[in-house]
Amino acid sequence: MPTICPTSIAPRCPHARRCLRSAAFVLTCLIATSVEAQTRTWNVQDGQVQNEYDAITGYTSLYKDGPGTLNTYGGSESSILYVRSGYWRLAGDNRLDGSAQAYVYATEPAPTTLALNGPTTSLETDALTIGSSGTGGVGIFELTGGAQARMPGTSTANALVIGHSGQADGRALISGMNSLLKINRGATRIGRDANGALTIEGGGRFESGYMVAIGDQAGSRGEVLVQGPGSLFETTGNAPTYVGRDGHGQIHVRDSGQVHTQYLADVGYTAGSHGNVLIEGPASSWSIRKGLLYIGRRGHGAVTLSDGASLSMDSVSALDRDIILGAEEPGQGLLAIGAPADTPSRTAGVVDARAIRFEEGSGTLILNHTDAPYHLAPELRKGIGTSSTQGHAIQHLAGHTVYDGNGQSFAGTTTIAGGSLTVQGRLHGTLRVQAGAALGGAGQVGSAIIEAHGTLAPGNAWAADGNTLGTLSIAGDLSFMPDARFAVELGLPDAALSDRVQVTGTVFFGDSTAIHLSHLPSTAPAQPAVYTLLEAAGGIEGSPVLADTPPCDCDVSLVQEGQALQLHLTARQIPPPSGPVMPVPANGLWLLLSLSVLSLAVAGGQTRRRG
Repeated sequence: MPTICPTSIAPRCPHARRCLRSAAFVLTCLIATSVEAQTRTWNVQDGQVQNEYDAITGYTSLYKDGPGTLNTYGGSESSILYVRSGYWRLAGDNRLDGSAQAYVYATEPAPTTLALNGPTTSLETDALTIGSSGTGGVGIFELTGGAQARMPGTSTANALVIGHSGQADGRALISGMNSLLKINRGATRIGRDANGALTIEGGGRFESGYMVAIGDQAGSRGEVLVQGPGSLFETTGNAPTYVGRDGHGQIHVRDSGQVHTQYLADVGYTAGSHGNVLIEGPASSWSIRKGLLYIGRRGHGAVTLSDGASLSMDSVSALDRDIILGAEEPGQGLLAIGAPADTPSRTAGVVDARAIRFEEGSGTLILNHTDAPYHLAPELRKGIGTSSTQGHAIQHLAGHTVYDGNGQSFAGTTTIAGGSLTVQGRLHGTLRVQAGAALGGAGQVGSAIIEAHGTLAPGNAWAADGNTLGTLSIAGDLSFMPDARFAVELGLPDAALSDRVQVTGTVFFGDSTAIHLSHLPSTAPAQPAVYTLLEAAGGIEGSPVLADTPPCDCDVSLVQEGQALQLHLTARQIPPPSGPVMPVPANGLWLLLSLSVLSLAVAGGQTRRRG
């Protein structure tokens, strides 16, 4: 048993390991040789509530057994803390300090819970395991009302494990302003070899100075939910954050929650892993201060930005501001703006990055939003040294997107299946426009295929200055499939300016390709107007048809002039009368002659009647 030392000699006690003041303000000197095997166990049976108000000191191990509730209010200390059953609630001025390890078991069918509540309630331990072992139970750890848990150790070994092994699931809750779980240096594993979940809400905060793995080992599942203003998930050390390291991992940020990661992040790290990040809401965000974001490095990774949420690469080094899709085979990386492909479109989120890189694995950028327009600026490019581009894809499913960046090195396929894509920068590779969708802009694109009822509409329909006319350059061939549409806006006839397509390769017009004209003049031009709609260095094959006639009294025709397709607009000539026309004398003489003839006829008639 502990030896009680007088206050006056306690500082000089040669055998003291540590000195603590109890709730009754009695200084207890703990003798190392007499405390090693001491334990204290509360076996609180179902339906009973036990209250402890005094300090609980001098024990190597503290145990909470039984399904009932234990409330402790005084300071407590032990080398190892076990919550094996029931509910242990710490409130008031209650501090569990000095613990080397703390365990919340998951051996019972009912949840086992360790709960800290209140601004003066705290836990300090080198390692915390929630759901440490069990066969189908769940261990729960709660920090509410400003309570705090700190892990000040300097080892990089596991500091926090939620969902340790087997069927022992773990759940942690950090709720309320100033509620904090802070790890100085040590790994965090949420779903180590079981299912683990961490919820941060109401202004609660999680801070880690080292590596975080969500969905750590194969077969595990880890989830993090960050929701509400002031709620924060943050890493501060130069160690990666894994969402789906070897297992299944997910981060969901909503309702103004925030995620700040200091170093690089991996979503879908190894082959067979799955990582998913969903950020939604106008003030919800994920910022990466230093390092790259890998989505589907070797596993399957997806990041979705919806309803004004933001993803920002904040490194001062330009090379660390890239998002990488499908870094290695068989990795599959997907970045969705608005909503994934199989869900209804939503308001877009914001991407602040230097580049989105498509590398050796499969990478897909999905634009499935409701904005009009949505501006996308990051460089879209093939990774340096990437040998295959077969799995590189951009899918435009809904919304009106204006791409202002440089996608000249992108070599994959862009499919516009819905909405419109306006390219003001450069986007190479192959572009396909499907029925009901449109490709436009005054930038440069790669080879383009306009399918039946798809539309090519050069020019910038979203120009801020109102000047929507423009020339779209195509570095390759342009093919209009049968029943495709070519939409062209005309300017004033005097200048004969219009939208235009400039093609470095060949243009092919399939049967019934229709040219739709807008802003046709309402009055005939004084002089014939010649509009150049298209030029092709490799020549033009096939003949389109005009779908519109002007409201003016004009003649309109399509003319192929060398390598150019032109629209000729001239005033219609009025045909002459079919019979002989008597000339009209000048100065009204015709009227006088007519009157004279009429007078003579009348006079002659009167003369004949007289005779």
